[in-house]
Amino acid sequence: MAAIITPEELGRWVNNPAADPELLKLVSEAASDQITQIIGGRTVPWVPMRLACLVLASDLYERRNSPIGVDGVAVRIGSDDTRAARGILAPFLPPTVD
Repeated sequence: MAAIITPEELGRWVNNPAADPELLKLVSEAASDQITQIIGGRTVPWVPMRLACLVLASDLYERRNSPIGVDGVAVRIGSDDTRAARGILAPFLPPTVD
């Protein structure tokens, strides 16, 4: 399947169009794959699908700058990388049980 977003779009979204093109490509493809899996065979309008993909890709891209702990203690803030993207897609998907 074709990527939902391009590396160039991700670079503009994260306000870093000069970022490493290979990193942008890797992250945009990974986010596209995850969004495609979330949607499955359902019909989702293009705009919310692209927005969800951009949100997920930017979260994945920015993760590389995240601190690994607080005051020297390792912490994990959240475990579902797709939570924000799922929120965007929720009106078009069946309800899920968390």
